[in-house]
Amino acid sequence: MAIILKEQQVLIISGLALGVDAIAHKAALKNALPTIAVVAHGLDKIYPPEHTVLAKDIIRQQGGLLTEFRSKTKPDKHNFPSRNRIVAGMSDAVVVIETDIKGGSMITAELANGYNKDVFAFPGRTTD
Repeated sequence: MAIILKEQQVLIISGLALGVDAIAHKAALKNALPTIAVVAHGLDKIYPPEHTVLAKDIIRQQGGLLTEFRSKTKPDKHNFPSRNRIVAGMSDAVVVIETDIKGGSMITAELANGYNKDVFAFPGRTTD
């Protein structure tokens, strides 16, 4: 699968969040695919803090961290929909993997749909 994505010059864009976001960034790095993490805070810190090493790895492998927020901006709840707007706008397609109906992924999916982007949904468990 990674070979196909690489041949198609796929860029992985996600929010550096816990769960699927981190998995997507790590898989991109492992398979030498470019990846960009869009964050909901200033670049002077990483949230969640346990992804500091992952953020550094993204930069080391010539990926990127992107934000519209100034340094010292905290990762406040109201910043995340803005972050999701950027993810949806930058993406050719959005993949949502098992989310709560009010989850951030649904915000991204709705925005992407409004931008006439392709939106794909997958259950988290194969039995769903």
